[in-house]
Amino acid sequence: MPIYQAFILGLIQGITEWLPISSSGHLVIVQNWFKISQPLPLDLMLHFGTALVVIFIFRKIIWQLLKILFTWQVHDPKFKLIIYIILASIPTALIGLIFKDLIESLFSNVLMVGIALILTGSLLFLTRKTGDKKLTPAKSILIGLAQGIAIIPGISRSGSTIGTGLILGVDRKTATTFSFLIFLPAILGASILEINHLAQADWLPILIATLTAMLVSYLVINWLLKLIQHNKFWYFSFYCWFVGLIIVLVNII
Repeated sequence: MPIYQAFILGLIQGITEWLPISSSGHLVIVQNWFKISQPLPLDLMLHFGTALVVIFIFRKIIWQLLKILFTWQVHDPKFKLIIYIILASIPTALIGLIFKDLIESLFSNVLMVGIALILTGSLLFLTRKTGDKKLTPAKSILIGLAQGIAIIPGISRSGSTIGTGLILGVDRKTATTFSFLIFLPAILGASILEINHLAQADWLPILIATLTAMLVSYLVINWLLKLIQHNKFWYFSFYCWFVGLIIVLVNII
């Protein structure tokens, strides 16, 4: 893979992985319209690199949760959060394992991406009014279910998980933090299942793409956190509608 393509893919990943506009959807668009492919080893490393960025940004809460877990402090209020993360991860894992082949087939369907982006935009638009309620086991499972559905290209993972939390009345900070925390077991688990493909890697473009994605991710995540706290998350609905509508029209006409 040429170095410039690796840089472009890293840039796209770093931006679209976190903004609620679907990284997988944009990957399908790039692959089909611009003929730039993303090999599986590169995809694995991009996700691993961006996961490291999440760990760094949320290092304090992650460290607290790990200490509580390994010392089994079941009476600590944050122990509930560990349970909620596990509950959310179950539907995500089940959907990924059961519908893996079906989801992979959708990566060649650009029209489906357009429709999914329109649906993502509609979900984001519903987050204009948010509440101040706490997480519950049921809400955690629903957010995990949303994350599983977001495997479909065009359905944004951050959009569906944060959006579902907000629609369920969870306060903005909790919904956002929870979305990023449940991302880690999902992406690290998926990476472990495919780790054997790294033996086929061409490492120079992979390193360039991964470092680019990590740097851009750090900037984008911090920007996104500010937008959410100012209740501007739903603004991305217009972008999703616009891009989704163009894709649908191009593929129908």
